Amino acid sequence: MATVTLIGIDIGKHRFHLVAHDAKGHVLFKHQFGRNTLLDFLARQPACRIVMEACCGAHWLARKLASFGHSVPLIAP
Repeated sequence: MATVTLIGIDIGKHRFHLVAHDAKGHVLFKHQFGRNTLLDFLARQPACRIVMEACCGAHWLARKLASFGHSVPLIAP
């Protein structure tokens, strides 16, 4: 099974869309989460790079994900 090296998050008001890629750029999975289940899921994932758009709520989420060991760069909108 391929290892997740990158997760992209599209932040919404009530739903978060995740897409995970391996080192070659192949899509491994796509999931949709509510606010409560997102942190539980990402806390169980091995450390990887998680990217998301820099917006108001992204800074808090990035700090929380970094505390799980992930690398979390915020990208321009």
